[in-house]
Amino acid sequence: GLVDMQKPPEMISGNMTA
Repeated sequence: GLVDMQKPPEMISGNMTA
C-alpha cells in the first residue's frame, strides 16, 4: 500500500506501490 513501502510485500494492502 501507499504506507506499506517500509513493510512486507504490497500484496498485504492490495496496492501496487512497491
